This record gives sequence, C-alpha cells and structure tokens, in this order.
Amino acid sequence: MPPLRLAVCIGAVLALAAPGAAFDMQAGMHGMPWGSSVSGQTHLTRVRDAGPLSYYVNPQTLYSLANQPVPGVVYGFYRQQFFATYIRLNTPDQFYHMEQQFTARYGAPRVTVDSAGRLTVYRWQDERVKIKLKLREPGGDMKLGIYYIPLTAHLDEAQLDEAPPEAFTPRPPLPTDRPPKSAPLLE
Repeated sequence: MPPLRLAVCIGAVLALAAPGAAFDMQAGMHGMPWGSSVSGQTHLTRVRDAGPLSYYVNPQTLYSLANQPVPGVVYGFYRQQFFATYIRLNTPDQFYHMEQQFTARYGAPRVTVDSAGRLTVYRWQDERVKIKLKLREPGGDMKLGIYYIPLTAHLDEAQLDEAPPEAFTPRPPLPTDRPPKSAPLLE
C-alpha cells in the first residue's frame, strides 16, 4: 500500500475512534481524580452536607451535552473524598445521547424497570466505575450518576443513588467580573 494511502487510512481510523475514546471514566470527572480530596478542589462550592457526605458544584463552568445546556452537575464527596458525579439531564436528546455513548463504549446496559415507581434504570460498569442513567415517568425526570466503586462500599443505596434535590438549585452566584466558561459534559 502506498505511504500516502496508508496515512489516510490510519488517519480515518483514528478520527473514527476518537469520539468513543474522548473520556476516561477510570481517571475521574472534569479533571478531578476519583478519591481525591475536596481540599484540593478550590473551584468547587459546597451546597449541602449530609453526615459523611458533602455535595459541591462548580459555579464557574456551564456544561453542555448534545448541543444543549446541562441543568445541573453535582459532585459527591464521602469523608472528603470524591466518589460521585450526579448530572441532571434536560432533554430526551441528552438522555438518548448518553445511552448511545455508554452502550457503544461498554456494551448493552443492564436495564431494570420499577413499574410502581415508574422508573427505568440503565446500568453499565467500567472496572471501578458504575454508571446509572435513570428515567422517571411521568414528568420525564432524567438523571445520570457516575460512581467510584471503591468508595461506595460504605454507603447504602439511598445515600449512593441521589444527590439531594436542593444540591442542584440555586446555582451559587458568580462574581460579575468572571462569566462562567462553557465545557462539554464528557471530554
């Protein structure tokens, strides 16, 4: 195969593979390694404490997914160690985008349906990271939870699954001289 044709083929393969490899769940989220101390995260603002759990937001960054803003991203810390990211999704497009992205990367999800609570949960696992994508009907409440398994063993299911609703609102005010930056939800 001529060198130019080989280079074009390699480039095409790399370009197609790049979107699926754009994020590494094992490394952490948004530049924060799993298990890292909250004391090193000066960009975060605490919004709630619940016993050994603390919830923080980054008021300096507005995330987007599927070309639409994400209404809420909350970071969970257990005994001051980063263990979870809770994400509220805004539209069915965002939900579908996440389902497709995780299925392409990790395979078919394990799906559970609670007809009494009208809740559908899609689950994937990537070594030490658990991913849950939830849809509650009626109302279409959509959430994504990403958890670092080594720190979740100490938590019961209720503590693990949900960031308190008040952790999502209101967004802490930003200084007027520093507008928030925009960033993709998963990089």
